[in-house]
Amino acid sequence: MYQNNKTKNQHYIPQSYLRSFSDDGKNIWVYDKFTQTINNQNIKGTGSIKHFYQSRRHSQPLDTPPVTSLEGTGIKIIKKIDNNENITPEEGGQLINFIALQYLRTPAAKNRSEASFQSFWNELRKFYRESGFKNQKIEKIAKSYIDEQKIDGVTPQQFLKNNDSITPPKELFVDTLVGNGFNIAEILLKQKWELLFSKPNSW
Repeated sequence: MYQNNKTKNQHYIPQSYLRSFSDDGKNIWVYDKFTQTINNQNIKGTGSIKHFYQSRRHSQPLDTPPVTSLEGTGIKIIKKIDNNENITPEEGGQLINFIALQYLRTPAAKNRSEASFQSFWNELRKFYRESGFKNQKIEKIAKSYIDEQKIDGVTPQQFLKNNDSITPPKELFVDTLVGNGFNIAEILLKQKWELLFSKPNSW
């Protein structure tokens, strides 16, 4: 059973950010690109999924005070930029962290991490087949995964010979988010940034 289920409806787009596009601070117009419809809906139910950040490996979901604090800081900096105010180097770093967090915390990011997981095991099984089903290094990797996930009744050899797809662990997404956040921020810091503004009612 996962720890800490208090925050059930977890936003991957901060509510504070969504409010910047709201007339009343409660509702927002949303364009659904799949149905090609425009709907006015409550911010509390927008950009969120139930139990999105659950993980057995981490004691709390990421929708917690440290994350919301970063969200609040990021929104304040964005408002300063929107008001044509200069930001400090420290604020620039905080903005980078905010952007890195947003890049990694979405359903698309979750899909990317799960696709990478499947690709990793597909390639490993391919190499194992090509080695004639004899490769101690690959078997060691498989054993480590089996032990970690507590998969009973299967040997590393059986696991690697099986062609069925492997269901990614539920904690994979959060592990990826926690592990890659700093790396993504470092990459973003090395980029040249240009900010584009659109005037109100210009569209």
